[in-house]
Amino acid sequence: MKVTGATAPYLISAATLTSFPKEKTTTPPELLYTSKFVLNVLDLTHIELATEEDKAYGIDAWARLFKAKTWEDLKMIAKQNSTLQQASETLYTLNCDQTIRDMARAREDAIRHENRVNKLLAEKDACIAEMKTSIAEKDASITELNTRLAKLESLLENSLNK
Repeated sequence: MKVTGATAPYLISAATLTSFPKEKTTTPPELLYTSKFVLNVLDLTHIELATEEDKAYGIDAWARLFKAKTWEDLKMIAKQNSTLQQASETLYTLNCDQTIRDMARAREDAIRHENRVNKLLAEKDACIAEMKTSIAEKDASITELNTRLAKLESLLENSLNK
């Protein structure tokens, strides 16, 4: 199903491995799997299958940029387009500086850790809420039993006094 006017968030993925056939298919590369998100896959193993529309939007150039094996290849591909040039320069800058790579890795680790802690806290909050509900039910039961006990003691005392 072709997505037209989708309001869902997009996830764009580039893949170098594929299970798709090597010949051109009629299946559109943009499919609506759910209304929650749209999945677009850029198959880097079959750049030669790019349509005229793909070429018009420069998708084949982006695929070649992602698939480049050397910095020289990157520069050759990027010199055709200022946006690709800026992207390749950013990639080069980020990859040549160990401090930036370490910072990015530390940031990813911190985000993963924070997400895990938040998940654990949410689970504990749910457990505490469940325990509070259970305690309230038990308190109500104890109050009811104490009331019945007081009535029975009163009846017993009245029957002993007669």
